[in-house]
Amino acid sequence: MQGFKILLLFAVYAITTANYEIGVTNKYVYETTVSVEEECGTDVGAQIVGHRLKAKIHLAAIWENPNNSLQKLLKIQVAEPTLLVPKKSNFEIRSSKLDKATSLPSYFLWESGRVLQWWDDENESQILRNLKKSIATLLQLRHKDQTIKENDVAGNCDVIYKVRGNSIRKKKMNCVNQLYSKRETQPFGVRSLTVQHNSKTDCELKNAGSYVVDKCASSDFVKMFSNVWQRPTVCIRAKSELSSHDVGKEKHVFSDENLDSVLQELKKSFPGTLKEGHISAASAIKEQSSSNNLVESLKKYQDSLKEQNLAKIKSASAFYKLLPIFQNAQKDDIKNVLQNEKLRAIMPQILDLIAASCTRNALSAAFEHFSSSKSSDELLERFLVSLSVLS
Repeated sequence: MQGFKILLLFAVYAITTANYEIGVTNKYVYETTVSVEEECGTDVGAQIVGHRLKAKIHLAAIWENPNNSLQKLLKIQVAEPTLLVPKKSNFEIRSSKLDKATSLPSYFLWESGRVLQWWDDENESQILRNLKKSIATLLQLRHKDQTIKENDVAGNCDVIYKVRGNSIRKKKMNCVNQLYSKRETQPFGVRSLTVQHNSKTDCELKNAGSYVVDKCASSDFVKMFSNVWQRPTVCIRAKSELSSHDVGKEKHVFSDENLDSVLQELKKSFPGTLKEGHISAASAIKEQSSSNNLVESLKKYQDSLKEQNLAKIKSASAFYKLLPIFQNAQKDDIKNVLQNEKLRAIMPQILDLIAASCTRNALSAAFEHFSSSKSSDELLERFLVSLSVLS
């Protein structure tokens, strides 16, 4: 009987230590490198295009379900995010908006290696929000070989788990993210892009049977190709590493009977607006109000869109920022832009934006403009070529 009691105590201890402990902050270091290849698979001698991001990650369990010791509320926060950009064959630190971004905590309900619910502030930097969701995705683990559907930062994915002791390999594919705006993709079959995404993650747990991650390394490969050309247009590679660094104490823990009361207490002291959301990444292109002054926005980025700056970072950045504004613009606003003589120097680039936005308002404005104005045949031809490629 005494031996049975000892075994029982060991079993209870194993269960409690296999999970994140209440009041303990697990400190990790995180690094991710993203590179873009215009010629997929031919990186010999090619210039590095991409970025590297480093940060410290603090993860703490602040509440445990009194009726289920495996279900806990975890707090995750980013500290000291640093952007690095390529310089020759290395990366160097570059000042960015991240330096001034306020990092707020996010929270997720976690049980036996699964993220069940997510809460954060939608006004926080989109980069930091998605970064925390990526970390939470790394923490999603299973203890036995299986093939399942799973929701994570990439959306709803097919996931294959292979488990060997305290080592877990996770392969992910066929992800569908319902949160991305349909206007950011073109659903026109042969004229659209096909995207292939494969991901592999290898994690080491602190102990076999534990859910506490010691380190993880993941690699992602995304290939996009035009359905017309049937060859890769661009390939994106990402490599990420998360490793345990230290532990600390979390002072703000809760012993409430139910989760709702915990969330109410958190909202009272939260420095922003804490709302329930989804672990899937939100689009970095934010919806713009139709009340935005389209002409003023174009004037702001006019220099970047001029011909001498094409195929440079500044022109790509301007296009990226203007596209959602065009997607939400009214027809009359777009027609006024097309008739604005002060914007004539960048009119070909404006037509590219209209073709890329591919909304009813944008296309109606363009066709009405060309049918009623004396625009050059070169501009009309440019618009039709852009429309055939981008839409």
